[in-house]
Amino acid sequence: MWAIAQRAAAAFDRAGVPAGARVLVACSGGPDSTALAAACARLSDRGRLGPVALAHVDHGLRPGGDRERARVAALAARLGAGAMSESVEVRTAGGSLEDAARRARYAALRRMADAWGADVIATGHTASDQAETVLMRLLRGAGIPGLAGIPLRRGRIVRPLLDVTRAEVERGLAEAGFADVLRDPMNADPRFLRARVRHRWLPALREENPALDAALAAVARAAAEQRDVLDWAARRLPLEAAAVAAAPPAVGKRALQLAAEAAGARRLGRAHIEALWRLARRPDAGTASLALPGVRAVREYGALRFEPAGAAEARAAAALAVEGPDGPYAVRRWRPGDRMRPARLRGRSRKLSDLFIDAKVPRRLRADARVAVRASDGAIVWAEHIGPAWGARVRVAERGSEAGADPRRPADGGGRR
Repeated sequence: MWAIAQRAAAAFDRAGVPAGARVLVACSGGPDSTALAAACARLSDRGRLGPVALAHVDHGLRPGGDRERARVAALAARLGAGAMSESVEVRTAGGSLEDAARRARYAALRRMADAWGADVIATGHTASDQAETVLMRLLRGAGIPGLAGIPLRRGRIVRPLLDVTRAEVERGLAEAGFADVLRDPMNADPRFLRARVRHRWLPALREENPALDAALAAVARAAAEQRDVLDWAARRLPLEAAAVAAAPPAVGKRALQLAAEAAGARRLGRAHIEALWRLARRPDAGTASLALPGVRAVREYGALRFEPAGAAEARAAAALAVEGPDGPYAVRRWRPGDRMRPARLRGRSRKLSDLFIDAKVPRRLRADARVAVRASDGAIVWAEHIGPAWGARVRVAERGSEAGADPRRPADGGGRR
């Protein structure tokens, strides 16, 4: 186990973890996390690390959570480390169970790290996990950033065993008397892609190259170096359509991806990035937008910006006050397919997009146009640049201005109600 501890120490050095740092070890009681916990305890005894605590997360996905928690607590006592535990609820919300469990786990680890005052959170990802990740991403058609695999450090998360294979972990545990560890049955469940890669495909590929894990880890390191070059160039690129479009495609796409992620985009795939690239390179001027997971990309003539999903709706609702006898009312941005009965058409319904064209509203003003709708039935009672609906009796004003109608259009829709 000392050999693994020494390699973990070297990884902590490369990750910039200072001597004496307080380390929270994510521990399930399985082989990898047990080896990591033992290695960190040794490094704490030698003064390389400060206090160490083991953190257990119960996802509630299988029976035996209490037994796992007790096993981790017993391991912590044996190592002279602290012990923490938290139960979480995993909600898939239409995504994969693996991704949902991972998000819930990391959120719980961050909460426990905050409570304990940890400098870093260490996880037991190994070189074998790295090989699986690179192969999985290759199967999905990942580019250079994706093939970089699992990073050694991201924020407070550090993975000190990325240079240690799973076979080396098993040997180290046996030599140190930690052979009795928990085994997660989900790791062998063929319903999950990682389990299929681990138990079916990688063993077959290792017949061709017994050093496959090291080879795939080398691919990840090389891809990480090339990703860093891309990032260096991308961060120096102005976030303007002309500059992005003129850059080499790899740099331009990476600049868009980094900007979107900085604004809160989640798990952007190749299709999302290609759509962003098309938005930046489209030849026509004006305003256009693109919905992405977690953010909205907006192109206003030559400028590009990203805003959190729903931010435009929130601004619309916050900026406009609507009063009338048929309230309450809601304010939102107009949407393709919206219809209304404008006062000038005396009750005849028409698409709002056509009404904008008839009124010669510039495209740049249409994109963020607001509408007021009755909460009771969702009917549009007023539209920016168009005015009130037939029969609507509403008072519309910008918040902070004097109460009253929108000065651009009469607020009284006239006619029968």
